[in-house]
Amino acid sequence: MKFDQKTGKKQPESRIDEIQIGFDEIKKMIDDTKGMIDPDIERGIMLRDINVSLALVVDLLSAIFNQLKSGGKADG
Repeated sequence: MKFDQKTGKKQPESRIDEIQIGFDEIKKMIDDTKGMIDPDIERGIMLRDINVSLALVVDLLSAIFNQLKSGGKADG
């Protein structure tokens, strides 16, 4: 994971990094509100992470499909 030098914010390099950032956001909000976070906000962040997870699954399946289609030969 990279950090933006100007803002100091985390920049994801992979889908797994995106999920980790989402978990970090939820944890920070829970800490900031002392457990009184609006459940709708928490659900929204979790749904975004589920969408990212599904995209990760699609990436993996497409890589497997491409390997099967090429007869198991590695690219390159």
